[in-house]
Amino acid sequence: GDVYKRQVVGAACHPMAALLNHSCAPNCILAWEGSTLCVCTVRNVAPGEELCHAFVDLAMPTPQRQEALRHRYGFQCECERCTLPAGAKVDRMLEARPPDGTPAASAILESEKWLRAAQVETDDNRARELVLRALNIRRLLCTPQSCLRHAAEMEAFGRNLEAGEIHAARECCSNVVAFLQSALSHVPHHPLLALQRHTLADLHAACGEVEEAKSALELAVASMSVCPGRKHSSLCRRACDRLDELKSMLQ
Repeated sequence: GDVYKRQVVGAACHPMAALLNHSCAPNCILAWEGSTLCVCTVRNVAPGEELCHAFVDLAMPTPQRQEALRHRYGFQCECERCTLPAGAKVDRMLEARPPDGTPAASAILESEKWLRAAQVETDDNRARELVLRALNIRRLLCTPQSCLRHAAEMEAFGRNLEAGEIHAARECCSNVVAFLQSALSHVPHHPLLALQRHTLADLHAACGEVEEAKSALELAVASMSVCPGRKHSSLCRRACDRLDELKSMLQ
């Protein structure tokens, strides 16, 4: 369902929204409800302040975001996320990796080979085994905020979910949420974080952890209610209904 995967299924032209500029520290995001495009603020906006949204993935370090912006749109971003010390601090966490030339760095390179091999492996069990091998290395050598570990957690999450390994998928999803909380700390109501919290709530519930499911879903609903808003989002309305169910189960 749309809780787990978000895929592009079409394209549309919205001339007014196309006038909005980019920022890696956006004050709004774009959301769709059917064919209607909503421009939703994610924080208080001062009178006269320009509305900006992100053209690229905000969970990437600054050099990767800027390269993507130069390549796709032809400009150098100079927003506060790209230029202020707080952004540099987040980048250091995202880019953390073992020093070159060390055994740990060699192990990371080996884990990259396993992840690439898993992408072309036709046997699902073998592919999952390769991904989990890479994940174990990165959990040992990388911090939870590292992009290297996040990539392996995301890949393992999908493999575990497909294999029906719900408890293992829940652990990966919990780590993904922790990563996004750090990477998107400057956009706390980002819809990607809300969706992952929604997914985590489903997994908690599937594992019989109703209290944990309620807590995760409360955070997801809090963000979904901001963007695109409880009245306009069918997913948010379903999440609210599910939250009521979980609360009733705990009474």
